[in-house]
Amino acid sequence: MARGLSKEEATSVIIRGFLNVDITGLPDALARETKKMFDMSLEKVM
Repeated sequence: MARGLSKEEATSVIIRGFLNVDITGLPDALARETKKMFDMSLEKVM
């Protein structure tokens, strides 16, 4: 939050730092869908 982020944004950045959803070798379309689902799940938690 000291960098000007809201509490929710700061929490999201921290969580993303620990959770890496990039899976080597996934087709681009599947990787996009995986990231989309991950982002949606984070929104529901916040």
